[in-house]
Amino acid sequence: MLIDKPIFHSRINSENITGKEKWLGYLIGPAGALLINAMLAQGVRLLRRRETVRGNPLFRTQQSSE
Repeated sequence: MLIDKPIFHSRINSENITGKEKWLGYLIGPAGALLINAMLAQGVRLLRRRETVRGNPLFRTQQSSE
């Protein structure tokens, strides 16, 4: 299984955490959350725009009615 690979075993085993590690976690954690939020918002925006274009009669193609 993918989650069982060693790269996902990132638990801290030491009780001694340096200041650099604390700041790195303090900055990277929220930045990751903001990045995910921005990507999801962009995806929703694109989907809404696509639906708006499809539903708008100005953007419909002429179909032959036989």
